[in-house]
Amino acid sequence: MESAAKILWRSMVILLLLILKPGINHGMGDTSQVNKKKLIKPEYIIQKTNVAPKIDGVLADEVWRKAAVGSNFTQFDPKPFSASSQATFFQLSYDDEAIYVAIQCEEEKGKVRRHMSQRDGSIFDSNTDYVSLSLDTYDDDQNGFRFVVGASGVQADARVTPNNTDFNWDGVWESKVQLNEKGWVAEYKIPFFNLRFSNKKVQKWGLQVSRVIKRLNETDTWSPLDPTVDGQAIQWGNLIGLEDLKPPLRLQFSPYIAVDYQIQGSKNEFEKNIYSTTKGISGGLDMKVGINEAFTLDATLIPNFGQVQSDNKILNLSPFEVYFQERRPFFTEGTELFNRGNIFYSRRIGGLPRKFFEAYNDLKDGEVVKNNPTETQLYNATKISGRLANKVGLGILNAVTAPMYATIDDTSNHTTRKFQTSPLTNYNVFVVDKLFKNNSTISFTNAATWRAGGDNDANVSALRVKLRDKKNKYEFYYTGRMSHIFQENKKTYSGYASEWNFGKVSGNLTWSVGQEFLDNQWNPSDLAYFQINNTFGNYFNLNYSNYEPNKIFLQSNLWVNAYVSHRYLPFDYQVANLNAGFWGKFKNQYWANYYMNIRPMENDFYESRDGSKFVKPASYQGGINMGTDDRKKIYSYFYVGLYKNNKWSTSAIDLIAEPTFRINSWFKLSASLWYSKAINDVGYNTTHYNGTFGKRDVNTFNNSLQFNFNFNPYSNLSIRLRHYWTKLNYKEFYNKDESGNLSPIVDYNANADISQNYFNVDFIYTWQFAPGSFFNLIWKNSLDSYEAEKDNIRTQTYFNNINKLVNSPQNNHFTVKMIYFLDYNRVNKALKKI
Repeated sequence: MESAAKILWRSMVILLLLILKPGINHGMGDTSQVNKKKLIKPEYIIQKTNVAPKIDGVLADEVWRKAAVGSNFTQFDPKPFSASSQATFFQLSYDDEAIYVAIQCEEEKGKVRRHMSQRDGSIFDSNTDYVSLSLDTYDDDQNGFRFVVGASGVQADARVTPNNTDFNWDGVWESKVQLNEKGWVAEYKIPFFNLRFSNKKVQKWGLQVSRVIKRLNETDTWSPLDPTVDGQAIQWGNLIGLEDLKPPLRLQFSPYIAVDYQIQGSKNEFEKNIYSTTKGISGGLDMKVGINEAFTLDATLIPNFGQVQSDNKILNLSPFEVYFQERRPFFTEGTELFNRGNIFYSRRIGGLPRKFFEAYNDLKDGEVVKNNPTETQLYNATKISGRLANKVGLGILNAVTAPMYATIDDTSNHTTRKFQTSPLTNYNVFVVDKLFKNNSTISFTNAATWRAGGDNDANVSALRVKLRDKKNKYEFYYTGRMSHIFQENKKTYSGYASEWNFGKVSGNLTWSVGQEFLDNQWNPSDLAYFQINNTFGNYFNLNYSNYEPNKIFLQSNLWVNAYVSHRYLPFDYQVANLNAGFWGKFKNQYWANYYMNIRPMENDFYESRDGSKFVKPASYQGGINMGTDDRKKIYSYFYVGLYKNNKWSTSAIDLIAEPTFRINSWFKLSASLWYSKAINDVGYNTTHYNGTFGKRDVNTFNNSLQFNFNFNPYSNLSIRLRHYWTKLNYKEFYNKDESGNLSPIVDYNANADISQNYFNVDFIYTWQFAPGSFFNLIWKNSLDSYEAEKDNIRTQTYFNNINKLVNSPQNNHFTVKMIYFLDYNRVNKALKKI
């Protein structure tokens, strides 16, 4: 352990000397490291037009001959505040219906990069130049809308908030790009129904225009951005000249129709594969209603989320639930406000029925579970959100899920019965959020869960305060949360949690010190992701960032973090951890980082599943990440991680390689190859759940292939194959005494080995046949193979395991879905012409 620590700190000192090499002022403390003048926000004066331009990428319209021209872009990356390598010019105009944008990007002939990609976030992973327009429509220096157009014609759009850029938000707007003798042009029309703004007669908005030159990996902005300042919207320029804007009636419908055909596989009592089929036609509706100029109601009725990528399931050996990323559009789009108090985990809605496993525990002799749905049917979901002119934001989210049942067959008398796995449930989240100057906020969030039939109900509240000084350099943060669980027996359990920290958030050198507290009855799990309670922790973070290129790095970052925690009741030591690392981007556009964790002896109160102490010896862990130049036809990400625990002779290695092959401008193949091997890993016996522990070898393969065919900006096909396999081979078994130490079990003869497979195919074709309107063709295939307590698991190899997997029962789900976007203003305008 001492040698590892010495190696870590010696390496950190060397890297710090490389960053702080003589002859360069790196701006420690409050002095900026970059060569810049005092920043003054630029202004653009927009003019109203009576004749809208034709959106064709050709700037021959009269409006562009009269509109003011914005220019003088500077670099944000890689050389902040330096002059841009290529000139960029933009023009804006507006009428009663929309705002119009024209951006001319000068570039040498033949050097514009314009590879195709899917809509939204994928554009940033593609080899394409792109431009973006960002609008802070309330001029609050914190929130905004972003509209991105690639030289390929692909669109992306996002909601910008202080801590997030949410590309799950989708607007409906038009754009066209064209190559010309100077380079390339992006022209677009953004209807006002996409935006929210006040009803003031004269308005001032925040404005930013940016451009990425992919061949140089250069980002240029109209309003200069200081990378040492926390927050971007606060640094945007000003858009003035908007007058007499009339917020349009925002009434939009997206009805859908879907045809489903599902083949579900299982095994009968003779271990033979049997299949059942279901089919049907369903319909539903997504709706947006502008309640006024500030607030919007979003609703989804009987939604179909067939186009959503399958979850990356794993064998969970930890005492905590697996966190799954939210991918359903309704719960990803515009929900940042509802996450302010960290008490809302949207996967609770429509997720695994809460009594899913109890159906198996309820079986009687001769009974088998014929069908047990893994997802709860969502009846409907509604959210109302917006922000008033006084910068008070309000949000309400409500969702209702159906009662769910498992079907149980009695094989002896051929009868069936139902077992309720989830009752009718109502979920509600309410948020009020007040913005202040300098990125300061105060918010209150309440999350409530109500279940029919006397089942448990819950209510959780959170108060969140973030205060910054006038220079946006120092921040005080506090959040206090309370949970209440109302059980069937009429008992109520109330818990409390809080966290505070104070630190420097802007500048090259940043730091924070903080404390977290969770009492022993804190439990927000009904509508939040929940891991631990009964904890009292303290932490310190120190970070130094260098944004000025030197002989080795374009940018670099060095950090040290320390954490120590105790239980709240009784006040027992739990864990301490020291983490340090370095990240650097080289001049050839490669990047690398390494890190190390040093952890002394630990008292783990969760691994044993009953709250008792489990003593873990000291350990250390380290890893190296590296990425190659993503502008190349072949580029990759690599990772090597090592773990060592000397007392138990535990060691582990993680190896990851993620190569990407750009076959041409519209076809890309990506692979993710992950192998993990842990030797003499010691943990709870998850096979038998009898309180014993085991020493085991754990081998894991997690491999995937992704084929992306992007035929044009509006049509793409994505095919993803993923295979996950974990094999556990137990060597020894232990009992745990009251002090938390382990003693060998001599006569434990049971086999606890496990083999778990997951295999998925996601085939998703998307065609945007009109703005906001989509056609989807979807096929999902899944296999799930689990074996335990079998002697042959120990000798299984990867390839004979694959052979067994393909003979497992399969699930196939086919969906054809069409969504058509209807806007009241357009429909009404069309009807008047008839």
